[in-house]
Order: sequence, then C-alpha cells, then structure tokens
Amino acid sequence: MQRADQTSSSEAELSVNAEPDVNPMAKMVSACVGSFLTTLTVTPFDVVKTRLQSESMSAFTSMEGNGGHSSIKTSLGQSPQKTRHLTGPVSGLFQIARNEGIRNLWRGLIPSLTMMIPANIVQFLMYERLLLLYADWNFPASAAVAGASARTVSASIVSPIELFRTRVQAAGGRYPPGHTGDIAKEVFQGLQRMIQQKGYLSLWNGVGVTLWRDVPFSAFYWWAYERTRWFFLQHPTFKPSTEDNSKKDLYVNFMSGGISGVMATLLTQPFDVSKTARQVHGHTLTRGQILLMLYSKGGARALWKGTLPRCVKVAPSCAIMISTYHATKKYFSEST
Repeated sequence: MQRADQTSSSEAELSVNAEPDVNPMAKMVSACVGSFLTTLTVTPFDVVKTRLQSESMSAFTSMEGNGGHSSIKTSLGQSPQKTRHLTGPVSGLFQIARNEGIRNLWRGLIPSLTMMIPANIVQFLMYERLLLLYADWNFPASAAVAGASARTVSASIVSPIELFRTRVQAAGGRYPPGHTGDIAKEVFQGLQRMIQQKGYLSLWNGVGVTLWRDVPFSAFYWWAYERTRWFFLQHPTFKPSTEDNSKKDLYVNFMSGGISGVMATLLTQPFDVSKTARQVHGHTLTRGQILLMLYSKGGARALWKGTLPRCVKVAPSCAIMISTYHATKKYFSEST
C-alpha cells in the first residue's frame, strides 16, 4: 500500500507540477483554448455518433408522443423530410456532407462550445486541486477519485446545454438542408413545452445516465492518463536531456490523452448509448431498462452502437485538450 501511495504522489507531481504553476486566470484561458480547438475538431464525429445512436433507438421502439423530436415541424410549416439513415460511422460523414451540406457536420457547435468551455474550466481546475489534495491525504488511486469528483460537478452544471445540443444534432436528416436555425428554434420551443409540462428539473433529463457514463469515464481516464504519462516519461526517448523538452512534453501529453481516452470510451460506451436515448427521445425508462431493451432487440452490438465514431471523436478530443491545456499553461508561465 505504501508503494502505491508513493506512486500516486509521484504521478501527481508529474501531471500537476510538470510546468511552473500559473494563476487561475491563466488556467481558465488555457482550458478555453483547449476547449475551442477540441470542439472544432471533433464535432463532426459527435454529430455522426448521436445520429447513429438515435436511429438505432428509433428502430427498436416507437417514440411518437413521448416528448421526442419526432413531432417537431419546421418553423416554415413544413413537415420534416423523410429521414436519411446513416450507413456507418465513416460513410456517415460523407452522407451528411453530401445530402445536408458540410456545415451540418458542425451542427450544435455553438451549444457544444457553450457546454465544453465552462465544463473543462471547472473540471481541469478542480482536478488539479483535488489531485494534490488527495495525494497529500494518501488516497489510493487519487487520480481516479479526483477525476470522478471534478467530472460530477462539471457534468451537472452543463447538463441542460448538453440536452439542447444532443437534440439539435439528432434532428439532422429529418429536415431539408439550410434549416439549422429552424431546427434550433423548434428544439428550443420543444424544451419550453417540456418545462411547462414537467418543470425546470426536466432540463436535467438524462443527467443520471450522463453521470453514470462520465464519472466512470473520468475516473478511469485520469487514472490511465497519469499511468500512461508516467510510463512514457520513464522511456529513454522522453527522458530529460540537454535538448528542449517542449516538444517531448507535447508528444507525451498528446499520446497519453489519446490512449487513455480510447480505453475509457470502450468501457463506458453502453452508458453513452442509454444517455442519448434518454435525451433525444425523452424516454421514461430507467437506465437499466433501456440497456436491457437494446440488448434484447439488437444484442451486444446495440449497446456499443456508435463506438467507432465516439472513439474517433474522444481520442483526438482528449489528446488535443490535455496537450493544448498544458502547452498554453507553459506559454503563460514563460511569458511572465
């Protein structure tokens, strides 16, 4: 146990104190820069993943009349067009670009940025603070505990924005190209009706399954990130030398973030599927009931629907976010 505690403390020193400490404002700006670059890069994959999961859920159960988006009409008084089902995660990118326009690959970008920036600010600042605190307290797996704690707070704060973004993304394919503004308006009106019927707490619809996905994801991700980073830094290629280590640090953070992100994604994918079902379709089933229904109708493949586009999204997302965050912090520390 003592050896494990020492390892946790060493890893905490590596991740949090790898660069000179900067003030909280610099950390917030670093999180904003990372969030912007990450969201801009991975939104197309998030759109495809959401559409694939939404279509999969619709194929197994009828959702009309349950508060989902199937009843939405455009503000022009037109009924939504016949849905163009995506045939796969990679081909889905080309289908959306060809049939709906390239701009629709970034559908939900603004709410994504509105969600990711405050979420990452809270998560990264809390994680660094809690990691040092838990390491001082000799918590076992302090990185996992710190990551789970920080993610619980950040995910709860931005859950209503994520609900809006998920419905906007899932609505693609049911409307003619060029109606992004109409879709956003109708989804917003649908959420207003939901508030009138069920109250403001309905904006946190799906927050339970979101936490069931994000908290284990963050716990495993941050634990794996610290371990992977430690492993790379012990490798002769990345050990300190007389050369400038800025590029080495960037490579280590990038690779560690990407590898850890993929591993955490594979473990938590069924929870992501159930979260999408709750948020898009307004489903009243519990998390367990949704997973059982999907398994009974589509087998194990239904539980891991959208895994590839989510991995394609999460790997660069985690890699870009963590490496940009640390690089920007280092830039601020060298500028002062």
